Parts: sequence; C-alpha cells; structure tokens
Amino acid sequence: MACEKPDWFKIDPAKFLADGLVDAMSTLEIGAIFRLLCRQWLDGYIADDRTLLARQCRMTEIEMEAAWPMISKFFPAIGDGKRANRFMWEERQIVLRAIEAKKSAGRTAAERQWEAKRAATRESPNAISPEPTGSPTGLSTADPMQDTDTDRAVDRDTEETQTPPQAALALVNPSPTEIVSIWNTATAEKLPKARLTSKRETAIMTRLKEPGWLSDFQAACTYLAESAWYQGANDRNWVATVDFALQAGKATELAEKATQPAERTAIGTHDIISKPQSQYQIDAEQLRAERRQAIREAAIQ
Repeated sequence: MACEKPDWFKIDPAKFLADGLVDAMSTLEIGAIFRLLCRQWLDGYIADDRTLLARQCRMTEIEMEAAWPMISKFFPAIGDGKRANRFMWEERQIVLRAIEAKKSAGRTAAERQWEAKRAATRESPNAISPEPTGSPTGLSTADPMQDTDTDRAVDRDTEETQTPPQAALALVNPSPTEIVSIWNTATAEKLPKARLTSKRETAIMTRLKEPGWLSDFQAACTYLAESAWYQGANDRNWVATVDFALQAGKATELAEKATQPAERTAIGTHDIISKPQSQYQIDAEQLRAERRQAIREAAIQ
C-alpha cells in the first residue's frame, strides 16, 4: 500500500533562524531550501540532481551553482541519488507513524463495532433480518462487503424465518433521531408527530442507559397508538405526546399495561383492570350517601 503523504509540518521560527547555517544564507538561498524542505516533506527526499533542483527552486543553473555549497550542506547525500535534511526526515517519520497508528486503531475499532452489532443482531429476538446472501449482480461470487462466514449465514437464514414483523422497530444502539422515528412510525396519524429537540435528545440519551428501555418504549408506542383514551377520548381531551412516553418509568408502565388482562369501556377509550360494572355503581352510591350525611351533620352543628 502506498504511504500516505503527511499534510503539513511544524517549524520553530526562532530555532530555524538561529541555526548557524541558515543565518549565513542569502535570501535566495533561504527561499531555495524552504522549497526543498517542502519537497522532502512530500516525497521523503530530494533528488541529487542540480538541474532538477534548480527548476524546483525556480532558479537558473548559475544561481544554483552559486547556492550549492549551502544547499548541499543543508541536504546531505543519503545514497541512491537522494538527499535529505536530517531534521525534516525525522519529523516526517514521526508524523507517518502517528498517521498509521490512527488508521490501525480506527480499523480495529470499526471491526469491534461491526462484530458487536452483528452479535447483538443475532442474539436479539427482534433483530432485523439482514439482506439475503449472494452478490447484487446475481452471481454466486460474494460481494466485497458481504460477510462470507458460513455459520453466520446459517444464523441469518434462521432469524429471517423466525423474526416477527414488528422486528422492523428493533435497533442496535439507536440514536435519538431513530428513537423519534420509532415514535412517528408507530403512532402515525394517531398521535402528534415529533421532531428531535435538544431537550428530547437529552431525555432519550438518559432513557437509553436504562436496561430494557428500548423494548419497553417500542411496546409503549404500539399501546398508545391502539388506545383511544390516549388519543383524546378522555374527559380532558388530552392527547399523549412523545414527551409523555419519555418520562422516567413511563415506557415500562405502558408496556406492562399492554400485557395486563383488561376490559374496554363502552366507547373503547381506556384500558382498566376488570371490575364488574355493578360494583362501580355501588361504590358511587356509597360515596354520594356519605357526602349527604356529611352535609346534614354540618348543618346540625
């Protein structure tokens, strides 16, 4: 692989101008060596060819001959028709090693993240089924970006047949934007559409740290979308919003409500724990009787 060229180099003006050799140079000679320093930074060396160097420094051959005693000391020969300034060579090697270390660390981190996502996808019961294996061209040759691990391919085929339809909402390490998208998709045309704000982003990042919150939130969205009570069919005409679902503990509460045995009211508004209607009438009558008794006692006093 070709070595990546470093973008820039640092220079200490005080040390550069204080160098005895530089201090003895003419303005033309300083301009020439600075151009050659830039050339060495890009290529790693300069050519040991006065004619070529003269053209690179925008000098005539006569000017190069006059400046050569200074230039040759600043860029000593290193063999194979090459010259290099030692300080520039050492600095360039340091920068190149740093670039390669960052690239290597980036590749390693990307590989770990990829494997973690794949492992989470395989282990999650609601994982999104990956695309069918095979080349996009229809040929049997694997696509360059395709995972060719046979065991993983078998796992993916098994998941594709067993994953329920609602798996489309399952995500691995979702972003706040994706959480808002889950809400908008699950409650489309039934509850107010949400957009991401800084306040909601903060709330989402806090909720995502809670174990099991994501699955509870998905279940809560589905529950709210099916409940007319949360869509305004209540005594206050109140409608649930994404901020309601993002409250601490609310997603779990709603997810548990969705699994409780419940009966619908006559207009199908709000899920309530089963209780005979006659019992509600008895309770209401008892409360009215107690209230009348309290009023009578207050009048006597």
